[in-house]
Amino acid sequence: MKLRRFIASWLLLIPLVCMGQEADSLTLARQDSLAITESDDFVKASILVATPSDVLYSCVGHASMRMQCPYYDLDVVYTYESESVKSRILSFLMGELKMGMTSIPTERILSGFGSEGRGITEYPLNIPLDKRKSLWQYLDGKVEEGMNLPYDYLNRGCALSCFRAIRTALLPDTISFGEWDEKFVKQSRRTLASRQMDNFPWNRFILQMIIGTDIDQPCALVNKIIVPLHLIEVLEKATLNGQPLLGEMCTLAHQTVQIKEPGWFSPMVISSIFFLLAIVSCFWWQRPLSILLLI
Repeated sequence: MKLRRFIASWLLLIPLVCMGQEADSLTLARQDSLAITESDDFVKASILVATPSDVLYSCVGHASMRMQCPYYDLDVVYTYESESVKSRILSFLMGELKMGMTSIPTERILSGFGSEGRGITEYPLNIPLDKRKSLWQYLDGKVEEGMNLPYDYLNRGCALSCFRAIRTALLPDTISFGEWDEKFVKQSRRTLASRQMDNFPWNRFILQMIIGTDIDQPCALVNKIIVPLHLIEVLEKATLNGQPLLGEMCTLAHQTVQIKEPGWFSPMVISSIFFLLAIVSCFWWQRPLSILLLI
């Protein structure tokens, strides 16, 4: 009888012991998971900057946000893009294309820029882990909104979009910019952008024609960051809670494409020719010249 009671008591205790061990395992797993998600390298954030190419919409380079989570093997780039321009040039010139935030695997981005011979530089963001998570959530939210915004390089260009995403994710903390360079204070957005397109006179002419007179209107200094070069220039001087906002830059790919020097066939030359023809036509009213001016 005693033996039977002993065996029965052990049979009752075994499930309790197993349940206790299972609970301990779950607790340890939760602790390990929490430790991983709270480790400083759980999420990495950086800015990718590609050098210019001779394509109309990338003559000033391109800026985008790279987000990584090594634990889950995630590595994606968030970038503002427009609908395909190649097959819809007229729609692009008329400002009818749509744009929005998209997420693309980093490997594909690097391969695409590399095939164009463009250089790629990465600038890590020195911001707290919770802010990096907030940044990722913000970017995901922009992707979910879809590509349904009217194309607007001036107010939703790549550099300004990256800048706004970072500032939003850092709230309620704010970035300290220090002293702004004199050119941001004294020059208009048109002048700032134009000087980055000296090698692309026709691109500059077309883009500024699309943008219109809004580019000449006064605006806050932070809204003058419309090209990637200026984005990095400003953020390299910025601090967050006394610490530099950007980490040490890393070159992911060197530029191999050679940007050609602008030739004589520029908008200024063409407009000058038409101006001279218009003057000549005032004194020489022949039909061929009139037809040429109409064309």
